[in-house]
Amino acid sequence: MRLTNVSLVPGTWTVESAKTPEGKSYAGTFNASKEGEAWRCEWKIVWDETRCYTGVGLSIDGMFVASRGPLEYQYDTSQSVGIVVYNVLLDGTLPAHWYHPDLKGKVGSGVSINGPKNQIVGNYIADYKTAEGENFETLKKRITKKGSTYYIEWLLNGNLLYYGIGMLFKNRLVVGWAPPGIPVEIVKYDVDLTSDSPRLSGAWACLKSDTVGYEKLTKMLPFDIL
Repeated sequence: MRLTNVSLVPGTWTVESAKTPEGKSYAGTFNASKEGEAWRCEWKIVWDETRCYTGVGLSIDGMFVASRGPLEYQYDTSQSVGIVVYNVLLDGTLPAHWYHPDLKGKVGSGVSINGPKNQIVGNYIADYKTAEGENFETLKKRITKKGSTYYIEWLLNGNLLYYGIGMLFKNRLVVGWAPPGIPVEIVKYDVDLTSDSPRLSGAWACLKSDTVGYEKLTKMLPFDIL
């Protein structure tokens, strides 16, 4: 996987059209700003009421992916959502890049091993480290299929430490994760910078549904391309 810095225009984007996994339309805005190697993201979603979300994102291999959770949970970083992107090799391993606000702009890495071959679903042994090389405790990881999405659990000594929701795009499994009980969603945007008005289009998934929603956004002017 290759981290990239040119696949998103920072600033505020307007939701042109969007639907929840249940098919409900909504409006809103999305704001992105650079945070070192990663991105800090904010969404304001409007349907029956206005809902605010915050999260973190990564530009990897020309696509932009982000995790988001309700604003009220994000003031305490122990409850903040994180994001991880796996390179699906189908050889029993899942190399990864990951990010969380505690990493303060530096993207961490990791690898899951001892998994099944020729499929993603199954059990793994997962090791993660910071950009400085600090290692975390080895975790057991379980991936299950959930409709058109994937449900991921990370366990330590048999106890659920984190859970997440993922979507598969080609050979990338993108996952938003959080401590148990914290709502988390995963978003993947395709970025179109070829027109006079930059556009985002993509899909998102949440823990409570096994289907995906979609969003199409347009950049609010003025804009500057990194």
